[in-house]
Amino acid sequence: MPAKKKTAASPLSADVRPVRIGCVPLMDAAPLVAAAGLGIFAKHGVAVELCWELGWATVREGIHFRQLDCAHSPAGLVFAMRAGCAGVTTPVFTPFIFNLHGNAITLSTALWKSGVRDAATLGRWVRSQTGSLPAFAAVSKYSSHYFLLRAWLEQCGLNPDHDVRLVILPPRLMPECMAEGLIDGYCAGEPWNTVAVQNGTGWCPAVSSEIVPGHAEKVLLVHEDFARESPGRLAALTAALDEACRWCDAPANRPKLAAMMEATGHFPGAASIAPSLTGPFTDGTGRKRDAGTFLIFHRRDANRPTAERGAWVLQELIRHGVLPASVRRTELLQQCWREAA
Repeated sequence: MPAKKKTAASPLSADVRPVRIGCVPLMDAAPLVAAAGLGIFAKHGVAVELCWELGWATVREGIHFRQLDCAHSPAGLVFAMRAGCAGVTTPVFTPFIFNLHGNAITLSTALWKSGVRDAATLGRWVRSQTGSLPAFAAVSKYSSHYFLLRAWLEQCGLNPDHDVRLVILPPRLMPECMAEGLIDGYCAGEPWNTVAVQNGTGWCPAVSSEIVPGHAEKVLLVHEDFARESPGRLAALTAALDEACRWCDAPANRPKLAAMMEATGHFPGAASIAPSLTGPFTDGTGRKRDAGTFLIFHRRDANRPTAERGAWVLQELIRHGVLPASVRRTELLQQCWREAA
């Protein structure tokens, strides 16, 4: 197909290189896949290259070293990079939220066979153990998964810092590590909970919409240099993503969306993709959950980075010891969490 002719008014005119956007194979990357596959990026005059990454550490490095311009990212990573976690400060912010919810807690079938059925019985099981501490994984200390996992463990009557061992793993490695007995459970986005359920190695006692209703999940992580150099392209990008999120949220579009996600080749198959998009989300206990609130891409004003949503993320980073209590909250919130001009 011949390249689209660029005009002087096009946001591509200042820089013909495609916008490089990092993303991880998760269902909440769907708006990026839809915007590319449906021609929504092209409609808004912005060329995009999707760069699929293993996990959030490679996304962080790609943004810091300007190998990526933007990224599909955990909400907390924006604050962590700006505040200099891991010893490096990177000028980033978010002008856009991809989705609300989208995660689940998955425990091993070995725990089910040991009598664990919910938070209360997991707490009793952990306290009955001797020797090494049970291990649970999250995808990043800077993601909602870390907060959600710790909050759920607290509901179990456990101290996440003393009663269990918390480890960080890329999402796609979690089902395999649990099947091999290296971890006892994890918190991850889809489809990596469904993979464990369908493999017969895991089950889900809770989903994130139950633990923290309405929480912001993934955001568009933007390097300040890109925003300064290409404000027109950033505006076009966020406009395209807004349209894509609206499309992804319509139930009638979800079957086509599932097929588009499978066609990327970055997901383990149609059977694991469909449950969180079209439903039902089968949690491995015999319960079938409605997919309508599992992933929210546009409803409830989902895409606006409101101060309230950002403040929750920042507060959780502080509450769980990722950022110090002495951090200048108002200043950091204003720097990191804002709508594009």
